[in-house]
Amino acid sequence: MWYVYLYLREDRTPYYVGKGTRNRCHAKNRTCEVPPADRITIVKYFQDEDDSYAYEEWLIRLYGIKRTGGLLENKTIGRSGGKTLHRTETEFRERRKEVMKKYNQSDKGKETRQNNMDKIRARKKRYAENNKEKVREYQREWRKKNKEKYNEYQKNLMRKRKGVV
Repeated sequence: MWYVYLYLREDRTPYYVGKGTRNRCHAKNRTCEVPPADRITIVKYFQDEDDSYAYEEWLIRLYGIKRTGGLLENKTIGRSGGKTLHRTETEFRERRKEVMKKYNQSDKGKETRQNNMDKIRARKKRYAENNKEKVREYQREWRKKNKEKYNEYQKNLMRKRKGVV
């Protein structure tokens, strides 16, 4: 059996909506602080988990999330944590820019990319050495199928070498 619960402020307004079974409403929460037992209200019980998810989502939409002008500290609009994170398009773009900026500035990211590229090159080289005949046969077949494309590639290559392009 599932239920939907509310955490209430001292003035009895809700600040968190959740879904749970057994003792979930009294368990430690990553999103917000658990209030004393007299400020936890189980709103409704459900036989079906999907119904409880739907009701939880409805209540979150009814009260609204704080960062969009609502009352609740919920980070998502129901359904198991981070999968349905509620961000506006602008927030999403800003967050993506921040993350990419940090990643590009970090030495670890560069080191990791370089290591991955080295590993890929080594793997390709090993494969080519171990499968020389197979690779040559594949190249022959490709040239036959794509004769015009291959000839154009050869012409462009020769132009580059001569410095015409």
